Amino acid sequence: MTVLERIRSNSEGFSRKMGVLAKYVVDNLNDLAVVDINAAEISRRTGASEATISRFVRKLGFRNFPEFRTALRQQIHARVSSRSFRMDQGGDSEEPIYLRVFNLERSLMEEALGMMDPLVFDRCVELIRSSDEVLLVGCSPNGFLVDYAYSFLRLYRDGVRPVKELDLPSLGMIMDSLPKRTTAIVFSFPRYPRGTQRIIEMLHDRGVRTIGITDSEMSPIVPFSDDALFTPHKYLIVTDPAASAVSLVHALLVGLYRKDPQKYKKRLQKYEEVANESDIFVSKGFSFAEML
Repeated sequence: MTVLERIRSNSEGFSRKMGVLAKYVVDNLNDLAVVDINAAEISRRTGASEATISRFVRKLGFRNFPEFRTALRQQIHARVSSRSFRMDQGGDSEEPIYLRVFNLERSLMEEALGMMDPLVFDRCVELIRSSDEVLLVGCSPNGFLVDYAYSFLRLYRDGVRPVKELDLPSLGMIMDSLPKRTTAIVFSFPRYPRGTQRIIEMLHDRGVRTIGITDSEMSPIVPFSDDALFTPHKYLIVTDPAASAVSLVHALLVGLYRKDPQKYKKRLQKYEEVANESDIFVSKGFSFAEML
């Protein structure tokens, strides 16, 4: 279990001072691992006593501060090492191309299922349900996931806003107008768009609750995410594998619907009425609202 995972799993039991320490660790992960910062320096920077720091690292499962520092260094080393992309090693396989691609996507979906934490998933669904506004963030080449999520999430709730580029003047206006209970869903996959990274750091600085959807615990958006859901990647060519990421969004939407089926069915009924009046679809003899 990484230091970040230990912090997440213990966060509900932190005292106020320990909460300050946890935030400092998450915000300064690289400096703590690389720069020779001791417990006395952390105490000076956070206002927490060295005794509190000792209790904090023991609560995370470490015997002392040096062991904690060693774990941080190992985590950063693993993160750097894991940045090399996983490539499928099929070589010049004679199997049909479509079969190779489908098998790759299938294996990644199975891997994603193994990484799923049901409690985190349910917490993310509840955040989407209870927030006053939901931002969907993902710069190119991950913007298509924002489009997919936006196309369907807006059927179930108001206050959904896509953000697909780092436009600082527009972002500043958006962030100034965000209600207190805002949740951002941030998509970032290798090679991790710099625009997405800057946006999630801005959201983090503003205290916006953030759900990161990415490929691994070592992703650069994880330290800035309150919760993270993972769908791993492996490449045949430059094209992103997308089946597991789309399936995860699909699952979040189904989870949202199951929170209050009657409420969301009424919204779908209104949508079907507008769709028929606007002549959006060729097929007019079918209504999802009637079938659910």
